[in-house]
Amino acid sequence: MLTARANRLRRALVATLGALVALPVLLAAQPALAAVEPDGAADAVTASVRIADEGDLVPGEDLVLQVTVDNASTIDVPEAVATVALGDGPLRQESALTSWLAGDDDVSLRARRTVGWLATPAIEAGQRSSFELTVPSGNLGIRDAPSVWGVRLLALELDLGEGRQVQARSSITWLPEGIDSQQRLAVVVPLTSGIETESGVLDESELTALTNPGGRLRARLDSAIATGATVAVDPMVLASIRLLGASTPASAGDWLADLEAAQLDSFVLGWADVDPVELLRAGGSALRAPASLEAEIDAADFAEAPEPDPSTSTAAPSASPTPPAEEPVEGGTVLPDVAALTAWEPTLTEVAWPVGAVGLGELQGLVGAQTVLLDDRSLAQTPADSARIDASTATILERSSVSTAVARAASATTTAAWQSAMSRVRALLAIAARADTGTIIAAMPRDGADTPRFDETLRALNELPWSSPGTLTEALDEPAAEVEAAEVAVPERQASVDRLVGASLGLDAIASTVEQPATLLGQRRTALLGLLSSAWRDSESWGPAVEQEIAAIATVNGSISIIGDTINQLSSHSELPITVSSTLPQRATVYVTVTPSNPSLSIEDQRVELVVPANGQARAIVPVESVANGSVTLTVAIASGSGDSVAAPAFLDLNVQAGWETAITGTFGVLVGLVFIGGIVRTILKRRRARSATEQGDVQSADVEADARG
Repeated sequence: MLTARANRLRRALVATLGALVALPVLLAAQPALAAVEPDGAADAVTASVRIADEGDLVPGEDLVLQVTVDNASTIDVPEAVATVALGDGPLRQESALTSWLAGDDDVSLRARRTVGWLATPAIEAGQRSSFELTVPSGNLGIRDAPSVWGVRLLALELDLGEGRQVQARSSITWLPEGIDSQQRLAVVVPLTSGIETESGVLDESELTALTNPGGRLRARLDSAIATGATVAVDPMVLASIRLLGASTPASAGDWLADLEAAQLDSFVLGWADVDPVELLRAGGSALRAPASLEAEIDAADFAEAPEPDPSTSTAAPSASPTPPAEEPVEGGTVLPDVAALTAWEPTLTEVAWPVGAVGLGELQGLVGAQTVLLDDRSLAQTPADSARIDASTATILERSSVSTAVARAASATTTAAWQSAMSRVRALLAIAARADTGTIIAAMPRDGADTPRFDETLRALNELPWSSPGTLTEALDEPAAEVEAAEVAVPERQASVDRLVGASLGLDAIASTVEQPATLLGQRRTALLGLLSSAWRDSESWGPAVEQEIAAIATVNGSISIIGDTINQLSSHSELPITVSSTLPQRATVYVTVTPSNPSLSIEDQRVELVVPANGQARAIVPVESVANGSVTLTVAIASGSGDSVAAPAFLDLNVQAGWETAITGTFGVLVGLVFIGGIVRTILKRRRARSATEQGDVQSADVEADARG
């Protein structure tokens, strides 16, 4: 019997279990619980346990445990006794296993019985010791009958003396012959790049690395083909390969050909695996695909090759990864459009696959979605009788606990870590197989994390003795289960998504002013989708990349501007010149509207159409009438044909001096009159002088004649 002091120490140990168990669980090892030192020091002794064969145990085999004890304390650990205890009966609730492995104090071994023990060596301070503990099969006490197959909880405890104890928790899966299970396991393999792309497309070097032997896409496709898994195809990958045309790397072309020939169950993701609900919340449901990829295509890669001379060529023509071209360009070359670049015929059409838990009410807003693959954390409780639920759209459930455990196994870097992680995966699926009658849907990792054990994990899932391969179509055929929605919090990153999508949607107005709006939107829309890719999740670089893209969008939004200064209006009827500048690569058709700040000026044409050349300027002439003299502030706005603003409004000052028109006209009239009168006077005077000169000449002639006669 423990002393009172020992009981107090034991209670102190239990209080620290939750915090100390978290790290081993996250590292994909079996949980380890720590012993608290008598003096209350922060240092502790921890233990972890790994069971051979990923936790599976068949009748007649010994239970073999690999135990590791870490003495991170400041004192030596003496020789101790390790005991192994099993719980009675198989688990029927997944939550019981999860809580047990997490160190929940409220979970204990039901009908606990000790099945083995072993003396452990002394461990010096700061040292680690590993040893093997074998429990003979005859000591297990498990009845050899199919009705008792399943998962049992296991505890390993070390009594370190002086009231110090350490516990490690795990589980085994008891597998007698003749297992009765109807479980169907459908595994989804996302064919995503995992690359944090800012452009929204993959370049030639990236595709080469992804599709070469050992590359992410090559490994995933090969594993899916070997196991018959369902593939979720990222259209960005398809388009990135096809838009290279003749420059497509050989490995990428082979990968695409293998995918097309495999005829796997499939569905299509959003571009770069963008989260459809994240877009929906931001008001960008229509942005799941690029507007244009023309800027990413080199026309030279799609020029028609000369036909080979049959007399000199015997090689059979190879299949081209490039789809039929649809858009002619100058020079006769025909380029494929977005639809051709992303062409794929899935077995399951229009599937939306949100990332993480979402509100059930949000599903009805998913534009074009015929089926939703939903994280079961969106529900208050996962139904056991069906993978399909009642919702506004046909909805099937992804088992998040299994997917999380599978991701941990796929990313394991050591054999021991992988075995421990798979032990948890198998235990979760074994519990589900006993309790569930519906299809279990699990997904391989879809983010950018490294998955060195992807193939090993997928093949292990395909070889479970209690499961048969299933499909999403089978899950859709199950009767719908009644469920209750969970309260779902919107992730913090949604605020940044809202800003990014809002800025991108602002480009629609300015794009409507040009003849080829898709071409104008192409690069920015594709870059937006690239930034919303699942590969960016939890990346520290995502925030700065978002700000950089918002700045790039702002540059396009500021392409059209108004140039103006103070204007002097000197007549009652006139035309105001409004100069508009554009840096767009295409000519833009805009509409100029002028609004005066007071009634001193009347605008005769409220909406003046103006065509601005590419990278140039144009002047709109707005007819106005002066009503009274004075100063007027003009608000000049530029809009698209639909009335959406495409430029920041400009404020121009106008001086109205309409009275000067009469004064100037009068003055001009007087001057003209004076000039006219002056001309008349001058003419009269000139004629008088001429007449006088003539008269004087006649007199002089008469005098001369008189003198001559005299």
